[in-house]
Amino acid sequence: MTAVVAAATDGRVARGRRTHSAIVAATVALIEAGDPAPTSRRIAARAGVSERALFLHFPDLETLHAAVAEGHLAIVTAGWTAVDPGLAFPVRLRLFTQQRARTLERITPLRRVALRYEQGSPALQASRRRWSRLAGEEVAAVFGPEIRGAARPAVTLAAAQMVTGWGAWDELRIAQGLSVREATAALELALDRVLTPAAEPVPG
Repeated sequence: MTAVVAAATDGRVARGRRTHSAIVAATVALIEAGDPAPTSRRIAARAGVSERALFLHFPDLETLHAAVAEGHLAIVTAGWTAVDPGLAFPVRLRLFTQQRARTLERITPLRRVALRYEQGSPALQASRRRWSRLAGEEVAAVFGPEIRGAARPAVTLAAAQMVTGWGAWDELRIAQGLSVREATAALELALDRVLTPAAEPVPG
């Protein structure tokens, strides 16, 4: 009897996890498809669950924000490929900027939605800080030699993180209207200038 009860409990837990994951995935998919504020009805329909099940798992918007932010961050970071810091700088620069551009373009729909709610959402604020930390760690890992060799390493790292962040990407793509290819080239140029400052002028 105990084994039967345990099996039933395990089954309910597994179904609950699947439902939870399905709701998060549905929310992300709807936003990525262009729905900036998916309703509970649309999320439930996309996930293949009832609205009641949705509200049982996410009784308020903040819990959904937290789960979506965590789930989307896990998806994006799982796709990162480590760039070998032993490669020549031009190779690292090209590989890094291409990967970062793909990441920034992918997170854009959710980032824009997050901006609408971030001020009043501790979960979204925490997600943004975590993303910033992870992105900065990636920059430091790939370009460690250049950053350590800079006159002001901390400032150089901060500048490199700034020009490769989502804010800069949004400026290039939306405010300046660049294509993904053009914006990627601009990102690469800006990062190159940050990490390889111009030589001191020769006295005349």
